[in-house]
This record gives sequence, C-alpha cells and structure tokens, in this order.
Amino acid sequence: MQVGTGGGSSKIDVKDWDSKYLLQWPVSGATIKTQAGAIPTISNAMTITNADQGTVLSWEADTTAYCASATNGVCSTQASAGTTYGFATTVDTNVAYSGSTSTLVSPVLQAQDGSFYGTDGAGNMVRMSQHGNVIWSVPNDYPQIATADGGVIGASGITYDSNGRATGQIANMPSQSWLGYAYQNDPGQAQQVSFSATTMASTFAVWPWGGNSTATPQQDFPPLPSCFAIPPSSISCPGPREQIYEALADLITRLQSSKIVAYDANKNPLTLGALAQAQVFDKLGSGWTTAGFISYLTNQTPLFYNGTTSNYCQVSLYPPPGGGPCWLLWLTGTQTVRDFFAKNPDTDAETDTPHNPLRTFFRPNSILHASMGMNIGNESDIFHEALHGWTGQQDPQILGEIGKSSPSCNISIFIEDSVLSYAPGLDPTHSSCP
Repeated sequence: MQVGTGGGSSKIDVKDWDSKYLLQWPVSGATIKTQAGAIPTISNAMTITNADQGTVLSWEADTTAYCASATNGVCSTQASAGTTYGFATTVDTNVAYSGSTSTLVSPVLQAQDGSFYGTDGAGNMVRMSQHGNVIWSVPNDYPQIATADGGVIGASGITYDSNGRATGQIANMPSQSWLGYAYQNDPGQAQQVSFSATTMASTFAVWPWGGNSTATPQQDFPPLPSCFAIPPSSISCPGPREQIYEALADLITRLQSSKIVAYDANKNPLTLGALAQAQVFDKLGSGWTTAGFISYLTNQTPLFYNGTTSNYCQVSLYPPPGGGPCWLLWLTGTQTVRDFFAKNPDTDAETDTPHNPLRTFFRPNSILHASMGMNIGNESDIFHEALHGWTGQQDPQILGEIGKSSPSCNISIFIEDSVLSYAPGLDPTHSSCP
C-alpha cells in the first residue's frame, strides 16, 4: 500500500495466489472434491525503498500439504507442502517487476548503482540485481553501510568493493543512528564514539534502517571540464580534467624513478622519491614513506572533481571535531563545496581528509595548462592535497611540521622548492602564493 502525504492511499497488487475448489455430486451418489492450488502463509517478508521511485520487497511463501482429489472423503491425490520465494519492485503505484528466486534473498541496503545488498537463506551477505538475481555472496556477514564507491561495509567491520572483494577492516564496528552518530555498547549502555569518515552511497537505503534521504537531484561529484565530455563541449584539448590527471601520472612516474637528482650532506645520491622522504615524509612523523604515498596514489585511482559546482557538503571534508557527516547538511545548514569556493576565491582545492582513494575538489581555472598539465604547480598541488587525503592531517598541522606558516599554499611552495624543483625537465610553471 502506498500512502501519500495527504493521507490518501493506493493498493499495489504485487502477487496473487489462487486456490480453487470443486465439489461434485454425481447421479451415482458419490461426492467428489478437488482442489487446485493453496493460499500460502507469507513469512520473512522484507521491504525497503527503491531510490525515490518505489519499493523493493521479497518474501517466502509456504503452503501446507493438502488433498488435491477425494471421493466420499477418501483422499486419492495428495499435494505436498511447498515453499517458493518471490522478489518484486514497484514504481509509484505500479509493479515494475515480480518474479521468483531460487532461494530467499532479503534486501537490506541499496547500492550506489541501484542494485541491492542483503542476505540469503544460507546466512550469506549477497549483492543482488533489481530482479533479485545474486551477483556475488560472502559468508558470515551482514550488510551495514552502503558506500559511495558501490561497495559495502559488513557488520563484521570488513569493507568490500563492488565486486565483493575485501578491501579493509574497521575495528570495533559501531552502530550508527538515523542522524549518522556512532554508538557502542559500553557496557550495558550506549556510548557515543568517534568513527572514521565514511562516504555513503547517495541512496535512501544506506543503512538497514533507511537513513536521512541522501539521494538528491544535485550533483555532489561533478566532473572537471573535459574536452572529451558528453555531450561535447567547446573546451580545447587537453581540458582541465586531462591536465590534472596528466600531472598525477607524471608525479607518480617521477617519484618512482631511480634517476639520481641530488646528493645529501654526506654526498649520498638521492632519487626524487628519496628526496621526498627526507624533506617531507620524515617531517610528518613515523610511518609515512614515499613507498606508502605512491601506493596510496596507485592502488585506487584518485578522484578529482569540480569544486565550483559541487553540492557536496563542505564540512564533511574534515575529520572530527571540526567536520561531520555529510547527511547532517539539512540539519546544520552547512554550506556546500561550491558555496565555499565562491566565498573563498583564493582556494584552489579542497580534499576529503582522510579518504581512500584521494578525493579532491579543484577550482578548474587554477589548473595550469603548461606542458599539457605536467608542470611543477599542478604536481605540487596534487602532492599537497594527497598529504591530507593520505595522512588525515590538515593544513595547520602540516605547516607546523615543515616549519612554515599560513597561508596553506606555502605547503605547495615548500614541496616545489624542497622536492619537485630537483625533478629534471619538469616545467617550472606555478601559481603565486599570496
């Protein structure tokens, strides 16, 4: 049943079952009774929202054994008990699909692409299509949070990508409230705890209990202007998107290179990667290495977006206590990323801190065109923003560690002067720092 905001309702006929009885009294006096079909008992029914279009539901239908044919009260044909499983989706007041599945599948969350995460009758966590077909399954887990990359976080704390591959582990997986706060039972009472920022899928069913309607018509992650855009644009090639990704590829190649670019105080030869280790990563604290930085940039493709048109909430880019969950935007009135760029014309980039993969919102006209984007200005900015995404450290902390003061662009200038200026053949074009 669909109930409207005005109180009106509409019945949606998803599935019908028929049971027919026929009772005959022939001239011979014998009484013949036949039955075709039985009305089942519905159990294990599960319904969740299907984006903002309708619902998706599944069920188990159990029929008891019955006599299909009897003469004078003596059964001659017995119908066995049976169990079938159904799956359906609705759009508005219409049934978009209704069919059967080979086993019980129960939708719990909706994935970023519109498919679903749920469970099957064997206790596996599954990903299923809009028709209830199982795409993949993993044992002994339960879907807890749908993530923006198409993956899911299980109740075990294991993070999975869209193909069901385990990609990480969240220790002491908390429960999240409707408003996105995290809680643990400690002991016998709920205690609010901090929880690493998680980018939710933009669907209405990101948690088992629904979630604040995060699906919006605005574009949270708009692409940078590209000469290969569809529909075609008037931008000449390479566009800002091509230029920043060319800069990324060149930066990675240079950090991986075995070419000697400098010598330390003891006249030991240094590659650009070794120079970055000495001049940058050693200053950030123990555990940060050039090798780890390269892995961060290569294990998953960094995500670069247009900050001047993004409706993503800006406060969610920062870790607590200054930042907060994106789904609280409606409650706090937090500005969007594009609002922030409009109010701060000197800001060229903002990065989700921390976030894997690197996710950065750029001001398109700040991306430098020289050498198809492969210049010291673009590459130092990527290096700078990746420090935020990888380490979770914000500008004031990094500035203090490298011995610099505000503004934050001094981090990029430091990277240029102490590391990338030693890269042979790198175009020296860069932006000025106020």
